[in-house]
Amino acid sequence: QNKGSSSSSGADGEGAWQAAKRSKRSHQEASPEFTPSAAVNAAADALRLGHPVNLAAPELLQQIWLLPRPLRRAVAASWTGKLRGRWAEELGEELQQAHKLQQELRSLQDSSYEALLAQARVVGATTTGAALHKSLLTSQSIAPK
Repeated sequence: QNKGSSSSSGADGEGAWQAAKRSKRSHQEASPEFTPSAAVNAAADALRLGHPVNLAAPELLQQIWLLPRPLRRAVAASWTGKLRGRWAEELGEELQQAHKLQQELRSLQDSSYEALLAQARVVGATTTGAALHKSLLTSQSIAPK
């Protein structure tokens, strides 16, 4: 027995898994269900020539796995670009809403602190604390008496 051969090798030195893979691919290529439509071939040709392609065309999307790899990549890039745009828009709206809520919370906290400080006889603060709460310390209800 030769060192390089194994029991799963074919006559041409091909392993069983490679032969099965080749057999599956040739079956797919010969099968009518794996044959790209005229629209898919036209889109692939247009893409190769640099012409614009309608990537949202239903005939392309129904046969997405039959598209040549460059066309699939273009479709995927189009989809991700649209999704990123939509997500960026949604994120911007959510950030604006969060900012409004944060301001409202800060206002509510300041009003409760202001009520507490208005009753105090002495208010002490570090310079950092005073700088952070300047608007609270300068309000009319906490003015020195």
